[in-house]
Amino acid sequence: MDRDIGRQIDIDVEVAVRTPAGRRPRRFIDVAATDAMTGEIIEGVVVGVANTQGDPVTWRRRQLEDIRGALPHAIITFKAQVS
Repeated sequence: MDRDIGRQIDIDVEVAVRTPAGRRPRRFIDVAATDAMTGEIIEGVVVGVANTQGDPVTWRRRQLEDIRGALPHAIITFKAQVS
């Protein structure tokens, strides 16, 4: 990723994202990497419960869809929480 060389990144937790076209008006990213110059979220992780196959449960899937729709250029991933 040559375009990221020298980029200053801020790491934040519990970042609210407006999701006007989503099922809810806003959603939260558990950990987000934000470009320090532009304030744009470039990568995020949503942590939550997974089903027996390791996929996010339904409401987490919907959360991910809403966030990805609002931030189409960001990389948004899911990480199953360990109990």
